[in-house]
Amino acid sequence: MHSFSSRLAGFCLLVFSAAFVVAQSTSQDRIVQPIQAGKVALLQGTAHPLAQAKYDQGPVNASMELHGMSLDFKPSAAQQASLTALLKTQQDPSSPNYRKWLTTEQYAAQFGMSQADIAKATSWLQSQGFTVDHVAESRNSILFSGTAALAEAAFHTQIHRYTVNGESHFANASAVSIPSALVGSVSRVGGLDDFKLKPRYVKLKPRTNTDHSQFTSGGNAPDAGSHYLAPTDFAVIYDLNPLYTAGDNGTGQTIGIIGQTQIVMSDITTFRSNAGLPTNNPTVFTVPNTTPGNDFTNQDINEADLDLEWSGGVAPNASIVFVNSGDVITSLQYAIANKINGVQIPILSISYGGCEPAQSSASVASLEASLQQANAQGQTVIGVAGDDGASDCDEGNANPPVTSAVNGLAVDYPGSSAFVTALGGSEFTGDGTAANPSLGGDQYWAGTGANDLLTSALSYIPEMAWNDTSFDISQGGGIAGGGGGASVLFAKPSWQTGVPGIPSDSMRDVPDLALNASVDHDGYLVCTQIIPDSDTNPTPTNADFTSSCVNGFRFSDLRSPDDETTTTFGGTSAAAPSFAGVLALIEQKLGVPQGLGNINPTLYTLAANPTTYASAFHDITTGNNIVPCVPGTPTGPASATQCPSSGSFGYSAGTGYDQATGLGSIDGSNLATAFTSVATKAGTTTTVAVSANPAVGATVTLTATVTPNTGATTPTGSVTFTVDGTVLGAAVPLASGGASTTTTFATGGSHTVLAAYSGDTNYYASTSTANAFTVATGTAAAPTTTAVTVSPASVPLGGSLTISATVTAPAGGALAGTLNFFAGATQLNPTPVAILPGANGVGTATYTVTSVSTSAGFTVGTTTITANYGGTAVFAASSGTAALTVTNPGITLAVGNITIPSASPGNSGTSTITLTSTGGYAGTVNLTATASSLNADYAISPTSVTLASGGTGTSSITIQTVAADLRKAPHSGLQKAPAGNRVIVGAAAAFGSIFLLGIPGFRRRRWPMLTALLLLGALGAGLGCGGGVSSASPSGTYTVTVTAADTVNSAITTSTNFTVTIR
Repeated sequence: MHSFSSRLAGFCLLVFSAAFVVAQSTSQDRIVQPIQAGKVALLQGTAHPLAQAKYDQGPVNASMELHGMSLDFKPSAAQQASLTALLKTQQDPSSPNYRKWLTTEQYAAQFGMSQADIAKATSWLQSQGFTVDHVAESRNSILFSGTAALAEAAFHTQIHRYTVNGESHFANASAVSIPSALVGSVSRVGGLDDFKLKPRYVKLKPRTNTDHSQFTSGGNAPDAGSHYLAPTDFAVIYDLNPLYTAGDNGTGQTIGIIGQTQIVMSDITTFRSNAGLPTNNPTVFTVPNTTPGNDFTNQDINEADLDLEWSGGVAPNASIVFVNSGDVITSLQYAIANKINGVQIPILSISYGGCEPAQSSASVASLEASLQQANAQGQTVIGVAGDDGASDCDEGNANPPVTSAVNGLAVDYPGSSAFVTALGGSEFTGDGTAANPSLGGDQYWAGTGANDLLTSALSYIPEMAWNDTSFDISQGGGIAGGGGGASVLFAKPSWQTGVPGIPSDSMRDVPDLALNASVDHDGYLVCTQIIPDSDTNPTPTNADFTSSCVNGFRFSDLRSPDDETTTTFGGTSAAAPSFAGVLALIEQKLGVPQGLGNINPTLYTLAANPTTYASAFHDITTGNNIVPCVPGTPTGPASATQCPSSGSFGYSAGTGYDQATGLGSIDGSNLATAFTSVATKAGTTTTVAVSANPAVGATVTLTATVTPNTGATTPTGSVTFTVDGTVLGAAVPLASGGASTTTTFATGGSHTVLAAYSGDTNYYASTSTANAFTVATGTAAAPTTTAVTVSPASVPLGGSLTISATVTAPAGGALAGTLNFFAGATQLNPTPVAILPGANGVGTATYTVTSVSTSAGFTVGTTTITANYGGTAVFAASSGTAALTVTNPGITLAVGNITIPSASPGNSGTSTITLTSTGGYAGTVNLTATASSLNADYAISPTSVTLASGGTGTSSITIQTVAADLRKAPHSGLQKAPAGNRVIVGAAAAFGSIFLLGIPGFRRRRWPMLTALLLLGALGAGLGCGGGVSSASPSGTYTVTVTAADTVNSAITTSTNFTVTIR
């Protein structure tokens, strides 16, 4: 019989530990246990705070489709420690990692899940009936879709309907559970609820003849003389024109706007035309298999239009990408974890938020990981501080509006994250007030006559903290003011220091900056979809909407009193995209199209210098975000967030930093100059050229040239060439600012090449624009056919496979070239496989897959195997396919529990082991048993069992108690396995000693050493690695694990536990 031992000898433990360390250093796999449906664990913090019983309307329809669900992974503790250290060095000018950003692929390699782990999780999702829609490039998220019933079954919860504040939502009714094997790796399961973040613009401004904003209205319109803000006014007020004059208009920069709705592109086109901007419509990218909203009665389209029009209005030549899905968090996380149309977007603007207490801890943890990833990749995330003053949980924009806060002091998330730059709100104070603004011409605005005056702002206008609460309540509205305060979730980051006024509260304070946000004084012009006042349709459709810019910037509704007035917006949602545009101008000036990452450390460093602060920032020292509140609310224990007896709370602006306006507003031109003083490198421009007359089969030379944007030092480093999306060989070192490589093309027609410069200690990296060129076809290549065979025709997962391809050219000739092999759409061979020429006009190639797996593209059932012959200048390309049957054989085990009547030596119990073939498994398995704390003998009979496909087999296991001290009372049954080990140890020592006798000179002089070696061998034979003494187990219940492993395919193995009770 074999023996279970609870102790290992020190030497054996040392050897095992060393082997484990080596394994850990070379493997990133974290899902080390089988993902089994029956073994689940609760994932805390995954129930939304508003999914409460008092709002519950019952279950949703089981067939309800859920799109945009996600399985989000978090870094391991070691990965998180490394990421935290990297983020710090990336912001340290003295570090070699300073502003050395990662790509999504590099992030995956360092901080994502392993390919094997992703394959396991993907396979499990598919086994639950879900459709896997996308795996993140950074390997930290899987998007999937399916029905509510599938979600309920897989995650052990129920999906219910909830009505909260008059809005209908769905959500999981309890925290989800996930397979135990995923615990520790998964941060959340997203997409199980639609409690989405809210847009942070201030209501559609009432269009009456008392409204006043910035761009001077002319003629006899109801709002004649009012000031409204157009992009050219913003440029005057915040000093952007020097940047435009220098050519910094956003060219070469990309801004990502995060949304969750369909848009009407003509609104953006009309806005740009009316604002005097060049035609430059945004690109719309929709996250795979998600459905953006199309209900134009909600606020999402207004938010999207505001963000798209004003980011592009401030940076008129920048590329604007609208990253869209059914949920802004899905859109944001996708834009971080993936390149969009081949571009890793450096500036991301999100004008949505929610108060911190309303966010589930799992959602916050997931998004925080994404925001850290964004910063590590050089992406700047710009968010909002909210539009409800110091009471972010009380929405003045609700229906009906909230006029007195009851939910306490709160700040807006994700703006409160240390990895986001939060924009607060200011209000112009030099030209009147919201209740009594100036009209026509004054110190800061040019007057107008019969026509609208597009650019009417004359200079910077002094600002105060935005707070229109009193005025808006008097007009039938609610709380309206810039958000700000101290986070309750996040500690104060190390960089939030050095500026007078920063509270010593140990928590992250917001906002960071403030820009104009008052819709009343003065708002931003927008072209968007609105419902005409004359519309009586209780459920409007798209046909009921109209653009607000039918006549210039004016709204056209002949049956309403607001005809010929303008549509204007305010809120911190206007500040965020506008600042995103400013940042694009700064990055162009710096020559850093890859981004600046988290700019907060730089902003606070600049503001800590009094001279720079006075030049690059406008310190806002008046106003506040104080709002009315109900004393003693929220109810419960007294806390610093409760409304005091005075009935109002909030923060006042002051010198330096304050929790109403942050560091203040900006002077855009001076801020850009200040940024150049922090950057220790200069930007570069990379171009790539193609040699003249490229043709099929001919050698084509690709030449990259790297030019410094500033500075005279010649760049060093290397250039990587990418042709048609595939990297071309190794990086080529720069020589005198240039690098060249050669290639050939097997096919004619259109091709593209990119050149990416690595950067060096003096210069930032840069990437050329794509150079599209045409390769001449020349003489027509001879046709070929490709035939494919697979051996065996049916293979189990984990098994090996040989793929053979035969390429035939009917015209004859010596075939050459290479083939690539695919399982489905996944390429199997890492490098092309060369053809072996055979008979005239025939060539062959083979490729062996050592282990068939789903991560390599194989699917259980039928997998199409494809061989693609690339062709040459002489022979045309061709391809062929073969069908492969992939099986997933397995084994199930069942063992009954054993009870032994006494702990006295020699008592035993026996149980039957039942094995069952699954998935067509047929073969022989070996049986073993282990236990961590039971000291006893065991025997399995037989130790090998052969199973037919779909059949069953049995064996038995006997457990027998043993004596407490094996040295005094050896048990003959223990001799089977340990004795063998001892004999091997003893024999090895004896053999080695005898061998030494044959070495010249190793005679009598070495006898003492030889004697010691023999004694050591004898001792090893007596003790082994398990030790010479084994304690018998006392009465109690113990767990024993039986493992069945296929004798041929090590991937086919399974284990089960049973208990042994000793009375």
